[in-house]
This record gives sequence, structure tokens and C-alpha cells, in this order.
Amino acid sequence: MMNHINSYCRKKSFGKCAYDLAMDVFPEDFFDLLGLYKIPANEVMLKPQLLKEAYEKAKARDK
Repeated sequence: MMNHINSYCRKKSFGKCAYDLAMDVFPEDFFDLLGLYKIPANEVMLKPQLLKEAYEKAKARDK
């Protein structure tokens, strides 16, 4: 969910997403260690369906 939120481009950030802005400050291995990655702009989902899908994947993985 956080990867989707941080990959959403914002007008206030001059069309950049939070992930891009953070990449200018932190080393790349920082993101790898935290498991953070950028979602392609055409795949960013900011709707409740994202949580439902994540829950279903986690539930299937735990079986």
C-alpha cells in the first residue's frame, strides 16, 4: 500500500512522486533494505480495492 501512495505523482511536488524525491536524498540500498519500490504510474491504485487484494494475497500465502 505504501509503495502505491509513495509512487503517486503530485502537482505540489512538480509532478514527482515521494519515492523520486526520497531517491534524491537517500542511497538506493536504503529502499532495498526496507522493501520499498516504485510502482509504475499507470499501475498506481489508491482505492480500497488495493487493501482487499493485499489481504487476499496474504491470506493465500499463509495457507
